[in-house]
Order: sequence, then C-alpha cells, then structure tokens
Amino acid sequence: MDFHQQRLIAAENKLTSPLFENIHTYGDLSPGHTASRWFLGSSKDNQGYLGLCGLGDDALTFHGLRHTFINQFRRQKLDMLIGKALVGHADRSTTGGYGECYPADVLKAEIDKIDFGTSIGHIRYSNYQRLQERQGVFTVGRPTGSQMANVPKRLEKRHWKSYVQK
Repeated sequence: MDFHQQRLIAAENKLTSPLFENIHTYGDLSPGHTASRWFLGSSKDNQGYLGLCGLGDDALTFHGLRHTFINQFRRQKLDMLIGKALVGHADRSTTGGYGECYPADVLKAEIDKIDFGTSIGHIRYSNYQRLQERQGVFTVGRPTGSQMANVPKRLEKRHWKSYVQK
C-alpha cells in the first residue's frame, strides 16, 4: 500500500497512470513481456530478479504468479470480480461496464484474506528496493543469433503453490 500511495502521489492522483513507471513497451513487446524479462532475466548471465533471490534455476514463471493468485481466490471462494480486477482482467458483463474501479482499500481488504498457509511477513517493499539496487540497470531483450543454441531449455513450468510446505 505504501508503494501504491507513492505512485499515486508521483502520478498526481491520475488513476490511469501505470503502477510501475519503469516498465515500458519496446516495439511490439507488451509490458507483461518486459516484466517477465525483468523477473526471469534475459540470458544465462542475467537471471533477473529470481536469480538474485536464489531461485533462478527453479523453472518458475512470471505468469505463474497470476495463475497461483487466481487459483487461491477460487480455493478460498473469495470475490472473483475483485480477483479479476487485481490481475487486470476486464469484466465484460453488462454491469461490469458501469462505475469505476474498486477503491484501493477494497482491493487491499480482499488481498488480506488470501491465505497460502505460509508466512509472508518478511516481504517488504524496502527489501525489494535493496534487491533492485543490486540488480542495477535492467535491459530488455532476448538472446539472438548463434547465442540461441547456448540457451538452456526451460524445465516444465510449475506454479508457486507447489513450493509451499503442507
């Protein structure tokens, strides 16, 4: 919520401003692709955020976070319309076109209901900022040309939920 509040202030309360100001599109690449490259890295030498966390070789995916998030909403029978809003999916129903988006406190209240059965109290925005400083300048791109032969194949994708101890 602190990060969200900082972004609102920086964007002069313009609600259509992007939440993450440094995620840009390049050519026909979507912001999601750019975020995935940051998360996973773009080569063996650049393992991205996961590599800095010591999880670079675990075949995790950025998009798997969305799947896990929505699956947990279903398991706990939380408000799926709020879940859709949180992951950026449009509500294309007739009533979905009316009104404005959910207020931040409503979204936060629903997020607070999620229980993955593991402690996340250690996760702080300040920890992310320190890790981002260690990562340095992030460049977006894919290995090209003959380098493609040297890129290891990714293992089968797994959801984050599979790492939670039961």
